[in-house]
Amino acid sequence: RKSSYGFGSYSLSYLRSSYADSESDDDKTGGEELTEDLVEQCIYSLGDHSTYLRFNREPCDRLLGFLRELFDPNDPGPGDYSLAIEEGVGGARLSHPHQRQYTFVLQSMSLWREVLDNMFQLWHLAEEDLLDEEHAYALTDTGQGLQR
Repeated sequence: RKSSYGFGSYSLSYLRSSYADSESDDDKTGGEELTEDLVEQCIYSLGDHSTYLRFNREPCDRLLGFLRELFDPNDPGPGDYSLAIEEGVGGARLSHPHQRQYTFVLQSMSLWREVLDNMFQLWHLAEEDLLDEEHAYALTDTGQGLQR
């Protein structure tokens, strides 16, 4: 189980150093003044993050809990509770037995949960990458459309 203080493969010290290395208008003032507005902005930001996690990650946690609690990965039980899908039934284009579909749902929801849990770090790193002046993005026609 991962540490509750880590962010995927990024530790808090990495994120702190990443934020410390980035330059902003506030950094240019020397960063000596901690104003009431800045503290308020930080509190609102923490509240936004908490709300984001509550409404995005927690539903995935609940779905994973229901999956583990209500379904046996090896025994589908009665036909109505089987996760198996059959090509042509209900619009399905593939056929999977219960065990394979259970594993697929578990892996998909677990991956999505981790993506949502780390979204703010992903946003930060993507923005940092896009705004990097040393390695600027250029729009290039690769023959398969415009790419960065």
